[in-house]
Amino acid sequence: MVVDILHPGRCVLSRNEIREKLAKTYKTSPDVVFAYGFRTQFGGGKSTGFALVYDSLDHAKKFEMKYRLARVRQCIIKRNFVE
Repeated sequence: MVVDILHPGRCVLSRNEIREKLAKTYKTSPDVVFAYGFRTQFGGGKSTGFALVYDSLDHAKKFEMKYRLARVRQCIIKRNFVE
């Protein structure tokens, strides 16, 4: 879904604040809310971005991309470096 957030008097909101507000709005836990791609309008006061809300953490782990899971500390990405 596309999310427009009005925040007059503040420059930007953190991703965690956005997740908590959306979780409160949709009556779920912040673990199943994934917010990304937020841009603040010039001058501040309004941010626009995308959010996904899943039914459960299992559904989120099944369908969400690994790097977004890693951002919210739900997944660890193992990297193999060649020396």
